[in-house]
Amino acid sequence: MVVILFRDWGQLPPVRANSLWIDICKEDNLLGFTLYNQFEDIMILTENNRLDKNNPDTVIFDQFLDRLRNGKNTEQDWNLLYEKCSYHSMGAAG
Repeated sequence: MVVILFRDWGQLPPVRANSLWIDICKEDNLLGFTLYNQFEDIMILTENNRLDKNNPDTVIFDQFLDRLRNGKNTEQDWNLLYEKCSYHSMGAAG
């Protein structure tokens, strides 16, 4: 049987539980933890191949997400969010 698991290091942890790969495991997570640790081969993918590298907006957004994930956002990131996603930018300001 072939089983493929995907993981995004930037995602939030499970609510009221530990992730399966955490060594400290509560009794109700023991089965999942045990099954997870039976995987022997691991492949780490480091490049987003779905990203259109020819589109400058897409590249900027990808770089923004990396900084957000690592807690290294800049003032330019804040300005980008305000410009693209704020209540003001969507024409709702009154």
